[in-house]
Amino acid sequence: NRVTAAIQTQIVSSPDSKQRKSLVKRCIEIATECEKIKNFAGVQQIMLGITIYVDKLTKTFKLSQKHSEIKNRLETLLAPDENWKNWRQRLSNTTTAYVPYLGLFVQEITFIKDGGGGIIEIDLKSSSVDRNESDTDKIIHIGWDKYKKISERLAHIESLQSRELEFEVVPDLMYQHYFAR
Repeated sequence: NRVTAAIQTQIVSSPDSKQRKSLVKRCIEIATECEKIKNFAGVQQIMLGITIYVDKLTKTFKLSQKHSEIKNRLETLLAPDENWKNWRQRLSNTTTAYVPYLGLFVQEITFIKDGGGGIIEIDLKSSSVDRNESDTDKIIHIGWDKYKKISERLAHIESLQSRELEFEVVPDLMYQHYFAR
């Protein structure tokens, strides 16, 4: 992901620990703002950028207690433990529109698709089922539950696209400065 890579590159390429610390603090603040406006994809991307490689820079992460607590809270929220339990709970409690982390949806759909329960063929020649000579050699069973689950996930993504995000309209300051004279 470009956002994650850009954050990692920017922090790691900073020449001194004060600048790295400042960048990490700013990223944490931006992630918090993304969470407030329900841009969960942004939260995920920013926190991945901070935690994957940059966490190893111990001097960088001697943060204030406030920033450490926010970072720890967001890391706990985004932990993949128990199939993203905290993350899923947060999303299920969100009733308004939000920008989802699509990687989670792709992962779910892939697991459903690759899991069992699709089209099942039963070979009657090798089974002990009594049958007449006119019967076919195979029975095909379609596991509708699997396709129903995929359909539900896709419908959820589609419903997110139809909701309106709630933003506060801020007048364009550049426009006012240059054109509204």
